[in-house]
Amino acid sequence: MWRTHGILLGILIAAILPLLILDRWLLAPKGGSMPLDLRGLLILPYLGWLLGHMILSTLLAYGWRTGGLLQIHGIAALLSAMLLGIGWWTVNYVDGVRGRAAHEAREAARTTLEATLDLQQWWFEPDANGPEAIHLIVTTEHSGRLAIRVAGLQAGEWEALLYGGEMKPQRWVTAGETVNVTVPLTHVLAGRPERIRFNLYLFPDQRGSAPDRIFKVDERSPESALPP
Repeated sequence: MWRTHGILLGILIAAILPLLILDRWLLAPKGGSMPLDLRGLLILPYLGWLLGHMILSTLLAYGWRTGGLLQIHGIAALLSAMLLGIGWWTVNYVDGVRGRAAHEAREAARTTLEATLDLQQWWFEPDANGPEAIHLIVTTEHSGRLAIRVAGLQAGEWEALLYGGEMKPQRWVTAGETVNVTVPLTHVLAGRPERIRFNLYLFPDQRGSAPDRIFKVDERSPESALPP
């Protein structure tokens, strides 16, 4: 029996070579704008299954004296496939849990960083009807390179940009500093926006104290403008 068992395992091991050639040829990238490299999709599951089958069939052949060899290999093949599926599901589940935990940690850290960059006050120049610029008072708890973009938006079937602008040049700020910024506006469409979107950026560098790039989106209604 052991000789036949070894021959069957040898046949399964020998099948690795043609399966490897098929895997490399059939699943190799075929070109195009987004080529997919699927190599390993055949050979790796087979190697996992083969390892489990070799162990299980050997244990069954040693401990199950009354079972036929083909029956032993059939049961071992089925159990190996089940174990491979359970292992694949477990790895994906654990990886998903870790990925969600890492995402939640990144979101919590990002929210904490956003709170260190605050738009305290803003107003139009000269007024909300056809403004030429928007003034902002911004405070930051970290030092770094500050950049600001402003957009006047009107809702509808598609969000329309009525006017926009950005602070030029970007400026260096120190930790705890309050800065008064003027953003000139370029008008695209006529009308009065329903909301003003402020994109606030603080980029770290070798001198900055920010642990990472800070990006904060702050949307306000035009009525919330408070002139000094």
